[in-house]
Amino acid sequence: TLSLSSVIDLYTRALLVGIAKLLLKPELVKKADNFRRTPLHFASTFGFLKLVEMLLESDSSTAYSFDKDGCAPIHMSVHFGQISVIKLALRCFPDLKDLVNRKGQNILHIAIEFRQVHVIRYILQEKKLENLINGTDKEGNTPLHCASINSYPHMVNLQVRDKRVDITMLNRKLVTALDIARSQSYESKEDQKQLVLATLLYFDRSPWCSWGRVRIEMLRCGMNQRIMSVDWYKDRANTLMVVATLVTTVAFAAGFTMPGGYQSDGSRQGMPTLVNHQKFEEFVWWDAMALFFSMVAVIFLVWVQFVQHLPPTFLLLHCSQVLTVFALECMALAFVSGLSLTLVENSSLSQSMSRLGYTFYFIGLATVIQFLPTAMYIFPGFIRFRSWVNQISGEVFRSSDTNRQGHRRNDMSFLFS
Repeated sequence: TLSLSSVIDLYTRALLVGIAKLLLKPELVKKADNFRRTPLHFASTFGFLKLVEMLLESDSSTAYSFDKDGCAPIHMSVHFGQISVIKLALRCFPDLKDLVNRKGQNILHIAIEFRQVHVIRYILQEKKLENLINGTDKEGNTPLHCASINSYPHMVNLQVRDKRVDITMLNRKLVTALDIARSQSYESKEDQKQLVLATLLYFDRSPWCSWGRVRIEMLRCGMNQRIMSVDWYKDRANTLMVVATLVTTVAFAAGFTMPGGYQSDGSRQGMPTLVNHQKFEEFVWWDAMALFFSMVAVIFLVWVQFVQHLPPTFLLLHCSQVLTVFALECMALAFVSGLSLTLVENSSLSQSMSRLGYTFYFIGLATVIQFLPTAMYIFPGFIRFRSWVNQISGEVFRSSDTNRQGHRRNDMSFLFS
C-alpha cells in the first residue's frame, strides 16, 4: 500500500506531465528565462523523469544548452543527485558525459563538490564513464583533488578504493591530492581534514609501507590530540639533544680509553694492549658507530633550533630520534664488547657478557624494524626537498581558499532568484 504522501507525489507528477503535454510546443521547449535556463534545466533539477524524456524527444538540442553559470541540464541533475535523470540522459546521449561547466569540471567533479554519493558510485561503476575518473578541470584538479580541497573524507574514500584513480596526479600547481591534504592539516586540526589525510596516506600506492606513513603523519599532524607546533618540536629537540650529547661524550672518551690500557714500554709503547683480540675490533667498530650516529643527531638537533617551519622541523627531529636510538644501541654493544675483552681470562663470565650482547643485537633488530617505515618515508623526503620548499613558502597553496569560493548553494531557491 502507498502512503498518502506517495499518492500525492504521483498525482502531482502525473498532473505536471499532463500539463506539459498540452504546453509541449517547439518554441516553448527552447524558451529560456533570464538565467538562460530552459524547461529541461528545471525538469532535470526536480527529477521529473517522464517530463525530461518528453523534452528530449521534442528537442534534443536543449540537452546541450548552458545557463549563465555554465551548467547544462545534466549538471543540474548531478548537482541534486537525480540519478534516474542522469541515467536517462546518458543512455540517450552518451556524449553528455564530456560536457564541463565554466570551471572545466565534469559530472564527477560536480557530484563530489555537492557530495552526491549515489551519483559518484554510479559513475565509478560504469565502464563507459571511465575517462571521467582522472579528468581535470581548468586548474588541473582531478575529482580526487576536489574532494581533498573540500575536505570530504567519504568522497576521498569512495575514489581511492578504485584502482583506476591515480593518486599521484599533479594539478597545474604541481601538487597531488595528498600534498593538498597535508598542507591543510598544518592549517587546521579538524577531524575531517585529518581523516582525508589518513585515507590518502593509507591508500597511497607507493613502494614503501603505507601504514608506517599513516602513523608518522598522524603523529605529526596531532591526531593524538596534542598541539604539535614548531615550538613543541623544538622543546622535544632540546630534551633529545641532552641524550645525544651525552652519548657523543661517552663514545669520544671511550675511543681514547681502550679496554686493557696501553703498553708502557717496548717497541709497541703507546699501543693498546689487547689490540690483537677479536673483541677489540668489535669494540672499536661499535664505539665509532655510536660516535658517528650521535654526532649527526646533535648536528640535526642544532639545525632544528634555526628552522621556523613545521615540515623540515619534523623531518630533522625524527631523523635525530632514529640516529640517537642507533647510537645508544651501538654504545651498549661497545660496552659489552669491551667488558668481554677485559674478562677474557674468565671464560664463563666472558661468555655471559657475550650472551648479554646477543640481547642487544635483538633489541637493535627490533629497533630497525620499528623505524623501517619511518626511514622509507624520510629518505624520499630528502629527494623531494624541492616539494618541501614549495610547501614551506606557501606559494603552492596560496589560493586554496579561493577554490572554495563560488560554490553554489545546495538548495533550489537559486532557481527562482
